[in-house]
Amino acid sequence: MSSVKDLKSYFIQAMVRKGNLYKADKLFKVILKNLYVLFRVKGVRIMESAIQNSTIFFTLRRYYLGGTAYFVPVVITNNTEEKFAIKCLLKHAKKRGQSILITLMTELFLAKNLKGETIKFKNDFHLKVIKGIPYIRFLNKRIKK
Repeated sequence: MSSVKDLKSYFIQAMVRKGNLYKADKLFKVILKNLYVLFRVKGVRIMESAIQNSTIFFTLRRYYLGGTAYFVPVVITNNTEEKFAIKCLLKHAKKRGQSILITLMTELFLAKNLKGETIKFKNDFHLKVIKGIPYIRFLNKRIKK
């Protein structure tokens, strides 16, 4: 897991797509403070465990062979895993439709306990990757010829 500084910078980068930096920084601090008040555990630890539980280790890349596209799983780096997990947490928190502060805290807590939309997305994605394994064997046979 990255340091707190990296975690904060990844979170703020994901939040500042169409907003301003000050609001994202303030939101990050308020979330950490509220998580500590509610659960008597440092908010950074809750965020780290939520991100660790919601990381996706593979991504699917398109590979064209003989006019057909196959999706091949490719391992991604640790920094990319964390950034993608933060983006997924934010995306699923925004889908709930309430205040981003409340929904993000809820999603972080649910992800820490291996529940919630982000964990469901991760499990579905990994099932999709596992289903793609026969295509990898097929591709290996085709490439060796």
